[in-house]
Amino acid sequence: MASEGTASGSEPRRADPRALAAGALALAVVVLLVLLTRGEDPYRLHLRLTNASQLVKGNLVEVGGLQVGTVTAIELADDNEADVTLEIDDEDFAPLHTGTRAIVRSASVSGVANRYVALEPGPNNAEPMASGDTIPSSASTSSTDLDAVLSTLDADTRQRLQATIQGSDSALQQGGAKGMNASLRYLDPALSQIQGTLGELIADRGALQQFIVASSGVVSAVAARRDDLAGGLSSAATTAGALAADRRALADVLARAPTALGGAGRTLDRLAGTLDELKPTVDLAAPVAPRLSRTLTAAAPALRQTADVLPAVRALLPTLRGALAGLPALRSTAVPAIGAATDALKATAPIVSAARAAFPDIALGATNGFGGTSGGSYDANGEYARIAFVSTSTPVVGILGNLVPSFPGSPVKFGNVARCPGGAGVAAADGSNVFDPGYACEPGNRP
Repeated sequence: MASEGTASGSEPRRADPRALAAGALALAVVVLLVLLTRGEDPYRLHLRLTNASQLVKGNLVEVGGLQVGTVTAIELADDNEADVTLEIDDEDFAPLHTGTRAIVRSASVSGVANRYVALEPGPNNAEPMASGDTIPSSASTSSTDLDAVLSTLDADTRQRLQATIQGSDSALQQGGAKGMNASLRYLDPALSQIQGTLGELIADRGALQQFIVASSGVVSAVAARRDDLAGGLSSAATTAGALAADRRALADVLARAPTALGGAGRTLDRLAGTLDELKPTVDLAAPVAPRLSRTLTAAAPALRQTADVLPAVRALLPTLRGALAGLPALRSTAVPAIGAATDALKATAPIVSAARAAFPDIALGATNGFGGTSGGSYDANGEYARIAFVSTSTPVVGILGNLVPSFPGSPVKFGNVARCPGGAGVAAADGSNVFDPGYACEPGNRP
């Protein structure tokens, strides 16, 4: 009995086939789950926002109203911007391309977790964005709450807006709903026309894009001159306020305008005839216009200098005014003095007339050099002088004899002691330089 028991206890135990099959099946399920759950890392992008706009984890990410992902994390970056992690699980939008823009929108006015991120994908020919890339804050737009919009209005504007809303409510409660319903019925055709217009715009996208680009340039130019535009609007507001303050006078002017315009029409009719009459004059003046232009251009510096002189002249006016104020008192003395001076000049007229004839002799006597009349001339050898000696009837006798030798037949004429004025020159053939003043002189006493 004992030997049998020993033999049976030493025999090895065989594994259960059903347990092995169950273990293999469990292992296969685990491997299958690992293979199914294992895959590539999800496609994520970082979105930078200057304001997180009440985004929370789990908010949707949409493109054209279709969900393409979710918000998985929101953190504060080192530059104090909101860093929002977007996980894109739609393979049709992974990867996105450079130029993608993001806008945080509100699904409804009320609620806290009612925000979603709307993506505007960049062009497909742009460079793809790798997982982990960042959409900068310059390409993103935070959500604007209604409270933020209302806070930009001053208290008076908010009060007026509240009154408008309350008035609209009162109008609807007092039977205005019927008129609104009628307006909505008429609105349907208008919306149809708008839809058709938008269809035409979309049909020609090239022209629409060109128009938008041109409009962007215009808006940019206007934005660059926003200070001037603000000044112009302020001036226009001031002008409008002034017109409103004086609206009675403006109404009176408008009431008189038809009569004034009628008179202006008749004046213009007459002006047309006047212009026809002036046309020949204008045609004649056309050749002179360039010369007049040059004259005015040349006169511009003188006019500018005149502008500098005018203040000095203006400063002299008080002195001149004072001098002119004293002239009436001087009249009683000046008029007799001028009359006496006139009488004296009349009395000296004969003396002046006689002295005038002798003036050439006086001048020649004062200016001729010693030894006679001299005159300067020049030839090819240079300058030279001619000297003519004039002697009296008694020649000077010296060691060397007479200064003027006597020659037989010499034309020297002596005894010219009663010459008339101008008698120092030889008489002209026509007698034009022979002058007889009427007193004791001999016109024949000449060289």
